[in-house]
Amino acid sequence: LDGLNIVLGGTTAGARNVLAVNGSEKVSVMTACTQCIPATGNLIQGNYIGTDATGTVRPLFDSGTGVFLAAANGNTIGGTTPAARNILSGNWMAGVELAGGSENNLVQGNYIGVDVTGIQALGNHGTGVTFGTEYYDQNHVHYTGAWCPNNTIGGEAPGAGNVISNNTGGGIGIAGLGSHAMYNVIAGNLIGTDATGLIAMGNTGDGISMTATAASNTVGGTDPAAANVIAYNTGNGVNIDSGAVVGSNNIIANSIYSNGGTGVRVTTSTNNKVSQNRIYSNGAMGIDIDATGVLANSACQANTSGANLLQNAPVLTAGSGATFVSATATDPWGNTSEFSNCVATTLTGNVLNIAGTLNSKASTAYTIEYFSNAICDASGHGQGQVYLGSSTVTSSGSCDAALGNALDLTKADLAVTNSWTDSSPSINMAVGVSSVVT
Repeated sequence: LDGLNIVLGGTTAGARNVLAVNGSEKVSVMTACTQCIPATGNLIQGNYIGTDATGTVRPLFDSGTGVFLAAANGNTIGGTTPAARNILSGNWMAGVELAGGSENNLVQGNYIGVDVTGIQALGNHGTGVTFGTEYYDQNHVHYTGAWCPNNTIGGEAPGAGNVISNNTGGGIGIAGLGSHAMYNVIAGNLIGTDATGLIAMGNTGDGISMTATAASNTVGGTDPAAANVIAYNTGNGVNIDSGAVVGSNNIIANSIYSNGGTGVRVTTSTNNKVSQNRIYSNGAMGIDIDATGVLANSACQANTSGANLLQNAPVLTAGSGATFVSATATDPWGNTSEFSNCVATTLTGNVLNIAGTLNSKASTAYTIEYFSNAICDASGHGQGQVYLGSSTVTSSGSCDAALGNALDLTKADLAVTNSWTDSSPSINMAVGVSSVVT
């Protein structure tokens, strides 16, 4: 699709295309040369891309990517209704690839790696959705350094989320290779489950991976509809290895559980905020900063040479009782720590009492977030099954801040804390608290 406002497929009976067994991409949306009409405003809906006409079988001898966008702006793949949904499954490479120069594109409501029923695996051999890769046009103009910003995978509207599961190369890859993959939003998706959110159908590799120059991207959001479910993937739930000095990626209010590796791993870059997520039952630590394993605090956080400036974690004081609590600390620039030590916490009447300290940079305000857990992680540091709330503390000139917080359970929201039901037997054992009384 080298042009404007072209419709491929549609939502009415008989509009569907079945595209498979092509030599390379099934659909290319691209500005083919610097003098060409820009590939803008095109709509791809209701197609089976990578499957047979039933939407349940991968044809033999298939190759290539499902939908490939390059230097393409403002295009839509899918939609919020079942009729608009594309089945992007069974492709030899990625389900969807957005290359350098692609901006403001929308990928929503699709099945990427599952069949038309949404409950049977039919994975792509590559990544479910990948973007930020290099691109050469037909005149061999190299779009290196081109921006790949402001693309949305999913969304907050009903039906906008994609199912991105069972793909061999991982769920979503923000590569930033040869382009600046920035300001992209991943919201409302099921990454590693079937369409019901009940059946494990993890991607091989990370649920979401950010590498090269990926920066200022957002996974989830403060609106409940923006939350992603990132579960059952064989690697990490989210892996940030962007290499950028300032990553500034935001992982906000998602459910990240039962992944084979870490819930959220920040290998390189700084200012990566991990906030209000439900992170639990992962094979490794809930949050892992810099080197693998528990990060030792440094006095006054003197050691800052590493991911997220090696932000110190709080140290909680153990109480008694059946409720286990952990915490994180985030500095004013968005550098989030690993989970603190996980301790039993004393319940007095309706009040959950939390005590501890944070030793970090002097005279600095920190946001402390608290999480309850049915059990403590084997590492002794987290994870964080239910987000309880937050408070702000300011360290003294000698670098210390006392944590003395009382969570009033009479203000608790006793409803199920996640709109998706998962298979964890302890999902409803912890109490979600709506506010913190300091």
